[in-house]
Amino acid sequence: MLRPLHLFYCASLLGLTTISGLLLLLYHCAPVLYYLCTGILLGSVGYCVVLYLAPKSRVSGNGKAVFITGCDSGFGFGLAKRLDSLGFTVFAGCLLADSGGEGSKKLRAECSSRLRTVQIDVTDDGQVRAAVQQVKDRLSTSSEGKYLYS
Repeated sequence: MLRPLHLFYCASLLGLTTISGLLLLLYHCAPVLYYLCTGILLGSVGYCVVLYLAPKSRVSGNGKAVFITGCDSGFGFGLAKRLDSLGFTVFAGCLLADSGGEGSKKLRAECSSRLRTVQIDVTDDGQVRAAVQQVKDRLSTSSEGKYLYS
């Protein structure tokens, strides 16, 4: 009986044999295609090796803050929860934060104290300015470091 590792080796050997045969056929029939395919193959293998050997690092959320709009539901909601779980200070912009929207209630209940919901309608200049001021006030009074804004 073949173990999974032996099956992998056999499949790899069969694949390499097939590729070698095709490259040999190309070498005799169309040398230009042979060099092109060989270059693509070697480049692909090199790229895979670099990706495999490259260090896998994560950004630490400690001391970093992020402002996300559209956190009432969907992608923004999920991203706010995920970044909060990674240690980021999250300002979750919700359209219905002040009026008790379900998304903002759920975020406050399920996330840490680092997450703050902020009322924002991105089409209203007044609400955008108010949200910027809330973030500035919160970051300037916290011990999480400096902030940059434009």
